[in-house]
Amino acid sequence: MKQYRYILNRNLSLEGMIQEIQQLPEYKAGVKALLQIVEPNCVPGPIQEDLNLIHAKLPGVRVIGMTSHGALSRETHSIRYTVCSVLFFEESTYEIEVFDCHGKSPLEAGKEYKLVLKEYKSPRAVLMMSSDFSLCPEPFIDCINEFNHELIAFGALAGTNKMGDDKSLIFVDDKIYNRAILAVCFCGEKLHFACDYNLGFRSLGKELVVTKSDEVGMVYEIDNKPAFEIYGEHLGIEKNDYFFENTSSFPFMLRQNGHYLARVALNYRKEDGALGFASQIPVGSTVSLGYATSQYLLDESYHNAKRMFGFYPQAVMIYACMSRRMLMGDDLAELEFDFYEKSIPMLPGLMVMVRFCMRKVCVDF
Repeated sequence: MKQYRYILNRNLSLEGMIQEIQQLPEYKAGVKALLQIVEPNCVPGPIQEDLNLIHAKLPGVRVIGMTSHGALSRETHSIRYTVCSVLFFEESTYEIEVFDCHGKSPLEAGKEYKLVLKEYKSPRAVLMMSSDFSLCPEPFIDCINEFNHELIAFGALAGTNKMGDDKSLIFVDDKIYNRAILAVCFCGEKLHFACDYNLGFRSLGKELVVTKSDEVGMVYEIDNKPAFEIYGEHLGIEKNDYFFENTSSFPFMLRQNGHYLARVALNYRKEDGALGFASQIPVGSTVSLGYATSQYLLDESYHNAKRMFGFYPQAVMIYACMSRRMLMGDDLAELEFDFYEKSIPMLPGLMVMVRFCMRKVCVDF
């Protein structure tokens, strides 16, 4: 596998990237390719124009992508540039499925995907993307785990320009979806994946019980009180326009199979104090607020990066959360990526933004 990364800015246009890809030896040799795009703009029109151009100029290259809050770079945590990463599969392969969920639930889509997975030879991992915060794709992921609990599932939730104004999109080839789940299954007997989940956040204070919630990520009551009150009572946070900025560094912590998961509230309703999440938090779940320090986060990333020395990856995909940047600031957040870059010098890895956690996937033959 080979990986090349491109940042579309003043120095490189989309047309320039296409020309560079056309000159790559792997492309000239007809090696199967997958182009992943992370687009900070959530307006469908310009995205459609770009997809049409890629489809016309790079025939045979499959395209997947999503909108985000802005792609990570050395300069700033929220640049207005498009980030692309092309993967060439010399000995392995991939299969793409997309499920438009306007007329079906994530569970129904997951059941369909289980049947599809049975037809694949040597599946190793599934990259997922989804659009629409209220979609809550956990039931889809559960179906993958039911099919094979050793199959790695990783990926990202599409983002939007402004928190609370959900205009998230995913795209496949030349089609755009505003409420869908994308699944890319990587297959091959010689394909090896290593996956790290960097959390770094720790539980703060006593555990509370979710007493009212629904299946689209809304939590209405915690300990029979409006959910927002957990922030007021424990952190002194008031309802205002800076909700996400004030609360994103204090995610809800849930325990699952002996491990903590972090869930970040994306918005709230002023009328009843309900909190909106991109994941379901069922009634009866025990939650507590989480906290972290820069040292906690950096230590975990450093030790995970060290483990990469023995794996010798040929591609790396990193999905990092805004919460980490807002807690640590740009300089220390960039230091996390330095750990990984120095463990595999000159590797053009892909870096994109997503909420909740920092997750690293390494690939080799």
